[in-house]
Amino acid sequence: MLFMDNGASFSAINGGLGARPSDQAARLDHVQRFSPSLLRALRGLTAQSLHGAMAEDPLGPCLSEAQIQAVLTRRDRIVAHADEVAAAHPQSDVFAFP
Repeated sequence: MLFMDNGASFSAINGGLGARPSDQAARLDHVQRFSPSLLRALRGLTAQSLHGAMAEDPLGPCLSEAQIQAVLTRRDRIVAHADEVAAAHPQSDVFAFP
């Protein structure tokens, strides 16, 4: 799992890949197990759902359109990696926990 501070989490730099995309890609390459429920949630994440979640914030929207697109770009990267791993390994090894 990769933890980042909130500022870096929503960075829209590097084509939406955020801060240090090469380092992030190298770390992601080591991930071989995924939570099916997390992947379902990531697959269901849309610009509309992010806008909807932010609309509930009493302080108003906190992410720009570019930041929302960056979140979706990074979501796509994670989901694509999970799909590649799942295609190459037995499901029981890839989806080892709920």
